[in-house]
Amino acid sequence: MPSASKAQQKLFGLVRGVQTGKIPAASVSPMIRHLASKMKKDSVKHYASTKRARLPDKLRNQIEEDYDPVINQLRHAVEHNEPAKIEGTHVDTFTARLLLHVASSLRGDNKEKFLGAPVQKMVAIAYKLAVSKDL
Repeated sequence: MPSASKAQQKLFGLVRGVQTGKIPAASVSPMIRHLASKMKKDSVKHYASTKRARLPDKLRNQIEEDYDPVINQLRHAVEHNEPAKIEGTHVDTFTARLLLHVASSLRGDNKEKFLGAPVQKMVAIAYKLAVSKDL
């Protein structure tokens, strides 16, 4: 399995450098030293030798990527401290922050269902969770 991003390829390049002795172990982070000591040299070589030309810089969460417009509008509302109109629903900054918190707390299918729901339903779910203190 080749590296999935440029960041991952660079990481394994450092790990490979430590394993081969080209980079002193003292000059890298403890995480890289740990990976160098635990991983097989062939596996590291495979990840490190991936060509970076067509790789993304970093990987993003696939579920959030599918719902980028909603997530981006919520983030914009929070960052600029201004209400937003998302899918025809006015969302204040407190609600936007709450929706982002709930979305980041959910995993897998629940997150996908939450982000796929209409904004009004997302708001109702988020407030029910906040009142029941399940967050």
